Parts: sequence; C-alpha cells; structure tokens
Amino acid sequence: MPYPLDRLTNASQPVTIAGKSYPVKQLTLAEWGELQAWLKTVCPSPVAVAAKALAELQSQGTILPQLVQDALFRQAQEESRRWPPKVGTLAWLRAIEDIEDGRGRFLQAALGAGGTMLDQAQADAIVEQATLDELGDLMRVCLHGEHLAPKDSSPTIPVSTPTNGDGSSGEFSNSSQLGRSEIWAG
Repeated sequence: MPYPLDRLTNASQPVTIAGKSYPVKQLTLAEWGELQAWLKTVCPSPVAVAAKALAELQSQGTILPQLVQDALFRQAQEESRRWPPKVGTLAWLRAIEDIEDGRGRFLQAALGAGGTMLDQAQADAIVEQATLDELGDLMRVCLHGEHLAPKDSSPTIPVSTPTNGDGSSGEFSNSSQLGRSEIWAG
C-alpha cells in the first residue's frame, strides 16, 4: 500500500501532551544521534561505573580481592557491549527514565524537531503534567511516524467485519483503540 504524501515528506502532525497540542514528526537519524550522544555524556558506560565504584571502595579502605575485581570488570565489559541501548528499545527508555531530566530532554528533542523550542525547565514542567498515554503517542510518532487516530469514543472509520458471506455483519470496531499500549516503563 503506498504511503500518503504527508508520510513520505515527514510532515508534522498534532500530538497532545499535557492537554496541549504540539506539532510532532518522526525524528531523523541525525536527531536520534544527538539524543544518543547526549545519553552517552550524562550516563557513563558500565566500565566507567565499575571503575568509579572500585576507586571509591579503595578510598574508603576496602580492597576487593583481584578475582572479584576481574569478575566485576568482565561483567562491566559485557554490559558495555550493549551500551548505550538501541534507540527506542525498552532498555533505552529505562535509561532515559533513570536520568534526571531524561524525559524532559527527550521532549525537547521531539518537540524541537516539529518546531517548538523549549528550555529544560519548560520541558520538565510539561513532562510532569503529561500522561503515560500521551508520552507513548509521542514516542510512536517520533520513532515510526505513526499517524495517531482521534481519541474520541466514536468510530472514525467504521470497519465492517463480514460474518455471513454477503459482506455485512453490522459490527464495527473503533480503530482508535487498536494497538494502544503503554510504552514508557514506570
């Protein structure tokens, strides 16, 4: 099925966040790259975390046996192979969630791509008021360019479910309820 012109041109679409509509579009690879670079600067690799933990223990007078230190670094190196997590994965969302101002930084990037510039304080304030469903919608548009269905309870396009071979059953489904899931991990 061919894509509509607005999808091919990555046109923005309205996404409601904290009760207000903002223009949002699918993020480009460069925009995801900037977010990933930021994540790497604010959240150190597992090897750096392990080295810092060992240094702190040593400064407090606790010396771990070499065997334990080696095991710690092997584990950290293994975890570093998957660091930072792939963009848009549950691990990536958890990393953003675990960083102070992480959601706000993501919101800045997402809304900035659509033309709405926010500072960190504004972004953090909006995120505090946003629902998980709203943030999930934002993520789906940013990742996949998904076009969101209206949020009202009436069907926007009735979908007939043939049951008797003549193509009419009288049953309709609300397409705006399909595929709804919580994206942000709590």
